[in-house]
Amino acid sequence: MNAPIRKVHTPVGDPAWLVQDYDMVRALLKDSRLWRTHADPDSAARVSTTSIFGGAQPVTGTEVADHARMRRSLAPLFSDRRMAEMRPYLAELVAGLLDDVERAGLPADLHAILSVPLHVYSACKLLGVPETDHMKVLEWSNEVSVLDDAERSIAGWTALWEYMLSLVEIKKSAPRRDALSEMIQAYSDDPAGNQRVAEYAAELFAGHSTIIAAIDEGILMLLSDRARWDALRTQDGLLAGAVEEILRLCLPAPGTAELNGQGTGLPRWANDDIDVADITIAKGELVLFDLRAANHDTTRFPEPQVFDPARENNTHLTFGHGPALCIGRPLARIELQAVFDALPARFPGLRLAVEESVLRHRDDSVVGGLVELPVTWG
Repeated sequence: MNAPIRKVHTPVGDPAWLVQDYDMVRALLKDSRLWRTHADPDSAARVSTTSIFGGAQPVTGTEVADHARMRRSLAPLFSDRRMAEMRPYLAELVAGLLDDVERAGLPADLHAILSVPLHVYSACKLLGVPETDHMKVLEWSNEVSVLDDAERSIAGWTALWEYMLSLVEIKKSAPRRDALSEMIQAYSDDPAGNQRVAEYAAELFAGHSTIIAAIDEGILMLLSDRARWDALRTQDGLLAGAVEEILRLCLPAPGTAELNGQGTGLPRWANDDIDVADITIAKGELVLFDLRAANHDTTRFPEPQVFDPARENNTHLTFGHGPALCIGRPLARIELQAVFDALPARFPGLRLAVEESVLRHRDDSVVGGLVELPVTWG
């Protein structure tokens, strides 16, 4: 059994503390001494070369207040009311995408035909991005998450942020009933409001690329055991629990690399010394939260490898915890529910068109997932 916290090196060779124990991850995610900032970000340990996910942000002195205001401004965008309004749209969208799957012929790539457009169209619908711009926004968000090419990642982030800034300017003069317009109104008293809203919108979109990976990995997991697929198709009341198990077991991000002492995970930097489990995390050091390992902690999840839609108290950490709790989790859940409600009913005989062993996983991206997901049916 691995130690609950231990020293590792990130994929780029920098030292870090890796935390894998569920209770310790949960506790430290709430610790205000761990943040995304560092007094000297240029010299801080890095996870990767990606522009916004790979390294620390500079200390401003107002980051905690800024983060709290950002969460307050975004929370109404994912309210129960707005998600209820999104559900009929998602059901219609999924039905249309499954029509596209059927028209594509065999084998059909669910990654390209279903997972990617579902995420793009729903996220853009929420933010109010014009349909003509959907695919270029997707391209930029994909570039942001690239792990092995810093220039591509920075270029993608710059293009995405500049686009969102231009859209903010347009909507500021002609508001619509969409999330971006509401964010603009929430920051109307801030001289830097346009820039802040553009940054938050870009981060929101880039972060939601993880939903694509969750859909891919969830389909793959269900198809790996026919009983899971058939139960979801034939038994009422399993959908919500099945989605939570998909989120717990198919964490939409790369797992921890154990080879040669490397580690990856959700990064935070210590803004003060922190004593935990008989060790001291020194001020400035990088801490990685292995959410996948925490979601498989046997002290919290009995038989953690078992897919159990009826699992009680499934308080997985896929969306983080405390100040790190993902603000967009309601959208992720209803997107996944829309997919896994419609897909088994539409294609009861769905199966992989290739051996699972030949499927290619995206090791070059922060969000992970599959390169393609070829399926057949009938």
